[in-house]
Amino acid sequence: METARKRARLIYNPTSGQEIIKKNIAEVLDVLEDVGYETSAYQTTPAPLSA
Repeated sequence: METARKRARLIYNPTSGQEIIKKNIAEVLDVLEDVGYETSAYQTTPAPLSA
């Protein structure tokens, strides 16, 4: 029986807060991959409805 792949996309605003996410994005993706997710990341832009 084939198991469905779990996927996670991290959508983040690179300029929010103190810009901490930009320094930690690889670590966040690694944690998700360690528990079986196929990951990707998407950075929002100033454009309306960019997320």
